[in-house]
Amino acid sequence: MNLKRASAVFGFVIAAAGISYWGAKQVFIRAFATTDLQVRPYVAWKIDFVVAEGKEVTTAQTISVRRRDGASVQIATMYPARGAAITARRVDFPDGYAGTIIDSIRAKMTGRKSAVAVDADKATLMNSPGDCAYPGEKVQGEGNTFGYHVVQVVSGNDTARFVSWRLPDFSCMPVQTVLQNRSSVNGTWQTTNGSRVVSFIQTDPDPRIFTGWDGYSEEGPSDLRKKLMTNSGITPQQCPNCFADDPKGDALYTDWHARLIKQP
Repeated sequence: MNLKRASAVFGFVIAAAGISYWGAKQVFIRAFATTDLQVRPYVAWKIDFVVAEGKEVTTAQTISVRRRDGASVQIATMYPARGAAITARRVDFPDGYAGTIIDSIRAKMTGRKSAVAVDADKATLMNSPGDCAYPGEKVQGEGNTFGYHVVQVVSGNDTARFVSWRLPDFSCMPVQTVLQNRSSVNGTWQTTNGSRVVSFIQTDPDPRIFTGWDGYSEEGPSDLRKKLMTNSGITPQQCPNCFADDPKGDALYTDWHARLIKQP
């Protein structure tokens, strides 16, 4: 495996797991604290890609589902240049319980979000902007995809931007997002990487996708990374960064997991 890519692949797992999000979202929207959610359920299949020499290369495939109560699961399978594919399941429930489950190594990383983060999640689902443009973004177009209205929004500057296509009927769920760059303000935008939904169905997901990890070992970010890399055939000699400790991530995880343990 390319060493930088090995580290990046696990970074993708952690991003999917939400470790960087844990404790970082400080939005006070108390009106949603005790509100029960009722949203449109769906099942979507998505690919992540990079553009190399003008061609898209798939780096991951994700199954993304959401229940009517707002609970969601993302099952992401990453494809490193060498070694076994890596699959991680991110689960979020409306009461704040969240976790990353890696079935191949029978390990999990679980915790509970703060009340502030739970409020913010509910607000995002229940009170998304009608045009799907958040602060710092602007609407650039609209159309239809999978039989639903879609809005195109853009953010960034003259030489680097994010372009996202979102579904207003599904709490502004993105169906495609790309990062684009250009060498000058008059240059042509070139896509470097992104993600795209390739299939989308409004339906109730299989309930089994939300369960099945009770007997798995509980691991923090650093230990989970090491265990995952070892299982994928990566050694510390090949990729020292893959086996380095993550004090910040471990501290955030400890806070979240302690909150889960202390729940009534």
